[in-house]
Amino acid sequence: MTDLTEDPLCKRGRWMLLDDATEYLGKTPKQMSIYKNQACPSHLHFEGGAQVTAPAPYNKFQFVYISPEGTNCHGAAQWSITLLEWTKLCHHLGDFDTDQPSCAKEYGAMFEKYTGQPATPSNIKRAQDERLFKASKHLESSPTKRRGRPKKDGNNNQAAAAAAAAAAATTTTTNRRKSIMPSVDAINKDVIKRLGEIKPVNVASDLALAELAGMMRLKKMDPVCFVGDNNRNMAFALCESCDSHRLIRMTPKYCPRCRQCQVKNSKEKQLQLRREQNADNRVAADSTVPLSSLNLDELKTRGRNMHRARDVKALALKRMKKKLKKKDKLLKTMSTEMRNNVTESFNFADENPKLVREEVSRVLIELMEKENASMGGDVELSIEDCNPIIDMIVDEIRNQCRVFNNQKGQCRYSSHLVGLAMSLYLQSGPAAYEQFRHDSIQIYPSVSYLKSLKYAQDTKDGKSISQYEDQLKIRVDPEEIGELIVDEMKLKKDVVINIKSGDVVGVTNDFVSQKKIMKNWLDADEPNDMVEPATHVNQWQYRSISGRTYNCEFFYNSGSLSANTMLEQFTRVVMNCELVGSKVLGLVCDAGGNNARLMSLLRSSGTDFPWVDEDVVRTVNPFDTSRFIYLFHCSTHDLKNMRNALFKSEPGGKRMFLDVDGNHIGKAVLDECYKRDLDRLARKTKPMTTMEKSTITLDRWSKMNVKEAKRVAEYKTLAEISNYLYEELGFVTDDGRLLERNHGRVGYMPAVARHLKTKLAETVSSGQIFEDKAAVLAERISSLEWLANVHEIFINRLMNMDMLIHRANIDKFEQEIIKNLNYFHGLWNAQQTRRAQLGKGDKSWQKDFLASETWRNLRMTCRGFFGYCRYVIQYADAHRATIKFNAVSPAHSNSSVIEAWFSLVRMAKQDSAPCYLAYIKNRQLINAHKALDGNKMYAGADVGVLTHGKDVGIRELSNTQKGREKRKNDLISQYENSRDEDSTISTKKFSLSAKDVLLPDSCNQELEVLESLTRMELPHGYMGRLISLDTFHEWLRLCFDNDDVGPWFEELFLLNQTKLGAAKFNEGCRAIQDKLLHLAAKCMRKRRDKSTSFEVETHKFFKSKDFDELCGVHLFGNLGESHVGCVMLGLMLAELLLDWLALSLRWARQKSNPELFQKKQDQRLTPAEENNEVNSFVGWSIFSTMKKYVNVDEEESENECKQLLSSMCLREEDADDEYLAKYYDTNMSMLNHGGLTLVSSYFFDWGKSTMQSIRDAFTVDDIQKAPKNCFKNGKKRVLQSISIRSQFVLLCKAHPLSFTSAAIDEVYNIILPKMIHARFAVVFRHWKGLHCQKHEVAFRTKMKASVKENDGKEYKKRSAAEQPDESVSDNKMMKIS
Repeated sequence: MTDLTEDPLCKRGRWMLLDDATEYLGKTPKQMSIYKNQACPSHLHFEGGAQVTAPAPYNKFQFVYISPEGTNCHGAAQWSITLLEWTKLCHHLGDFDTDQPSCAKEYGAMFEKYTGQPATPSNIKRAQDERLFKASKHLESSPTKRRGRPKKDGNNNQAAAAAAAAAAATTTTTNRRKSIMPSVDAINKDVIKRLGEIKPVNVASDLALAELAGMMRLKKMDPVCFVGDNNRNMAFALCESCDSHRLIRMTPKYCPRCRQCQVKNSKEKQLQLRREQNADNRVAADSTVPLSSLNLDELKTRGRNMHRARDVKALALKRMKKKLKKKDKLLKTMSTEMRNNVTESFNFADENPKLVREEVSRVLIELMEKENASMGGDVELSIEDCNPIIDMIVDEIRNQCRVFNNQKGQCRYSSHLVGLAMSLYLQSGPAAYEQFRHDSIQIYPSVSYLKSLKYAQDTKDGKSISQYEDQLKIRVDPEEIGELIVDEMKLKKDVVINIKSGDVVGVTNDFVSQKKIMKNWLDADEPNDMVEPATHVNQWQYRSISGRTYNCEFFYNSGSLSANTMLEQFTRVVMNCELVGSKVLGLVCDAGGNNARLMSLLRSSGTDFPWVDEDVVRTVNPFDTSRFIYLFHCSTHDLKNMRNALFKSEPGGKRMFLDVDGNHIGKAVLDECYKRDLDRLARKTKPMTTMEKSTITLDRWSKMNVKEAKRVAEYKTLAEISNYLYEELGFVTDDGRLLERNHGRVGYMPAVARHLKTKLAETVSSGQIFEDKAAVLAERISSLEWLANVHEIFINRLMNMDMLIHRANIDKFEQEIIKNLNYFHGLWNAQQTRRAQLGKGDKSWQKDFLASETWRNLRMTCRGFFGYCRYVIQYADAHRATIKFNAVSPAHSNSSVIEAWFSLVRMAKQDSAPCYLAYIKNRQLINAHKALDGNKMYAGADVGVLTHGKDVGIRELSNTQKGREKRKNDLISQYENSRDEDSTISTKKFSLSAKDVLLPDSCNQELEVLESLTRMELPHGYMGRLISLDTFHEWLRLCFDNDDVGPWFEELFLLNQTKLGAAKFNEGCRAIQDKLLHLAAKCMRKRRDKSTSFEVETHKFFKSKDFDELCGVHLFGNLGESHVGCVMLGLMLAELLLDWLALSLRWARQKSNPELFQKKQDQRLTPAEENNEVNSFVGWSIFSTMKKYVNVDEEESENECKQLLSSMCLREEDADDEYLAKYYDTNMSMLNHGGLTLVSSYFFDWGKSTMQSIRDAFTVDDIQKAPKNCFKNGKKRVLQSISIRSQFVLLCKAHPLSFTSAAIDEVYNIILPKMIHARFAVVFRHWKGLHCQKHEVAFRTKMKASVKENDGKEYKKRSAAEQPDESVSDNKMMKIS
């Protein structure tokens, strides 16, 4: 069947005679009969000529309308033209003479509507050639299908004679062609000759060979065989399935099809096999297989199944109606007295909640005690145990009372119920939650209530403190100690605008590396604003030793996250955690590129010892320089790295590990173990290990599967291997073996490997074994020893959740780990010895041991984790009054908990930037480990025990945030009102000049940047500038309850209330800024040096003694004595400096290359386009606003607003000639199908000028320069425009109806934001189309998602310009697709 979408004519569909359609579709008449009478596909429509009173002879035939597959043509609205119109076209154009200049105007318009092309003679000729029309004379001459024996008249005899003559002529022509065609031998010679003249690559394109191939095909010849180069048997062969020819090597397994046909045939076989396997599903009533893909028998079965399913549903519906009628009858017969009794009971329960609670408590405890006794339990129940259940029952009773009295808006919900409802809402979506709420007998919050709670959470990407503020409410203890976890997840590209806040969600330009910014403005040929949609999220988590885990800040990036950026994030996250009492003692992450580089920036350089120095695995805490943060990599990732490294070790491979004796270490010992297990299965014996084929043969899936990595080094695997090796050495019984009961479980497997080495040496020396076998056994024992030490480090220690590390056993565990590391250190020493023996030029020694990165990560993980455990024990002993400590779980050695969170996000389909933002705030991590049940890359058991703290609902957390925000605003207002009038002093930002900080080898462009920077001034002083920072407001909110930093902020406000104090504070800030300026100049000069960056230099500076001394000298009073306060001040001043530096870089580049910053002149809209925008956007806004006043009575005061809106618009039928000529062009009239609201001429000029202001306020350039606030700022500029408002008020006042100010203000405040949102959406959609192209999710992401994707199509909301009756501003989140 020809695909209609590829035909340039009749793209929407075509009419055809039934017989012609049968041949066109490649179906049988019986199939077409089933389509017509039983199960018609959506893209076919059957109709008879008599049904539409078509002219003769068309009224005697059946016709079919065929549209492209996947479309629906059931209905006249879906056809290009009707059957009656088509028959008229056929009658007029079927035998139309194309030499005529044109056809009648009526038929020309009909032809263009049907074919999509103008009715030119060439197009009509083309339509006739493609048989788009059926002329009446052809229809009359076609044989009529009738039953019975055909008439024996002259016409039939003449037709038979004509057919015979035609057949004879065809035969004669064929014989004549064959007679002049060369013989088979001649063709063979010509083919071989031509093949010798051309290259093999030109065989397919050679015209002479193509002609010879055609002759071979007519003669049905076999392949032409000959002897080619190197005495190879070659052949020139034809494909039996297509018209191609090719040069092949002749073999006994010669295939007569070409490669493409082989693949096609294989696919067809696969499809046929799938059809056979899914035969029942294809004909099921709810099957999604198109009807056109079914054969005749399948169509019949499908029809019967559909009829059967319809009958079943009809019976079920009938029974349900019967039940409803019965229930309705029962309700109607209920007495008035009973209704009154129910109402009285509900009212009593609502008015006496305490009495109801006491009675519910008594009954509930009695029932629970009775049930507990019947089950044999001896636990005493208290009222505290039942409080959550009692609260839920009492709240439900009161809510049922309110619902019964039609007071749904007064329902109140407990925190537990709100949290449950929010979880269901986020997981299932609004529609599914509404259905669940409707079906449940319990009263749940409405969707609108949950939406308000969802958007009330003050959460945003980057700098956000709401997650930390919640911990002050949730955490039970005043302080806690634990570790930070960080990992990155890939997101789907998506950007939306939050209409309520005006923020653009899903773009990233925060925490961009300053090195990247400097290179962009100083070195790039065409600098850009580096604004991209977010494609990754870098998530930070905090985990305490008690298992309480919560999500910290998260930072979007576009896939270019650097270690310098992560260092800045690390400093901020540590500061915020410490401010709320979550003490940070450790940092764990995987060993990815950026994470490993972050570790290298934080720690000192390493040593070659197996147990590295402590400074290699720790860094100074930026919050408190007297404490440390220990650094280590995730043990789960390290185990997989060790397994992957072992599997790469093979003779002749990239790696070939050797032990100290030169024996090869590899995976052969595991292959043999797996084969022995397979042999046991063949003998119907239980295997001794849990290894599978995926354990030995790694693919992209099993390579990342932690369960497969564990199987390689688990105890069962090593026990089987050691048992086999003992038997090979002749120790069949326990005699001579090293037994676990004699040695102990700790360190047993490495001891077994050493014991096997000793026994092998004894056996070889005694001559009981051949040397070849001894060499093989030596390699297997060496591999066992490798696996045994990996087993001890990971399986027995770092990933053993049954083992807790505490004061009594940490020394013992450390000694065992050191022994295992010493084994690997011995292999490293042997490698270095071979390196020295080989010399400088030979690098083959690198294959003998682990890669340097893997060896370093292994040591850092072991040393860092045990250093963290020891430091936790020491800190807990020193703070027993505030810290509750029992032991450290090995779960702290891995990052599986954050992987569990990512799996949870993907399962809920929230892995896009806008969805992730809302989901992270309203989801707790208490059961996150369950998300790993279907994730084979990580194990839920490795997550460990998770706790949460107090059971605080989302509503309480939101109210707490609002209270702290109000408290912060009151404090700032109090400062503003109490300071002296002359306390605001204009000051310079720096006390240095550009030459003071300029390095000797700096260029002129860098000098211009520094000069521009040092000339800047602060008109309101440093305090006025700091208060404008979001960072200042956030840290002020966090420090209310902090005894160390709270007084620092109080003294800061107190100092800047006077002129003298403000001057001293400005002097101190300038001293810090001068030092930061030196660092910025140094980094600018060395911007190409990888080891130098502004983030690293400031991180070191804020932890140094020089910084403390600088603050102590230049900051007045106690401000310089608080290290935390000084670091916060330094970070805020660094943030200001970077903002100023970015501006100076831009100005300097604009001065040197002004042509790069010349704004591209946008082509102005034509008058017709401006008019169209007024009618599209202003008209839609008027129409949308009028919906609010649809039900307003004539007597009500709001009727004036309705009259004002009515005066602003008019109907098309009421427009006069002047309006049509001036404001309403032809294009707009074609687009208007009755849904477009026209703006009256009285308000049209105001609408035109307003739309011009709206267009200028929000452009693509604005999004590139300030993506986060561009929507908010553009909207603010338009709303604050005095000219737009004054012009609108004057028009309304001068109107004959003279509207009141109240009505004018009400209409203006509604209609203008709608105009802004609708027009801004067009610009935003254009920018999003350029930057947010859909892309395939990574393979890693697909593996982690364990929920089947929904095949249903989402409803796509249209914009205001496309859908005038739908408001964009009615939604809090405007998503432009």
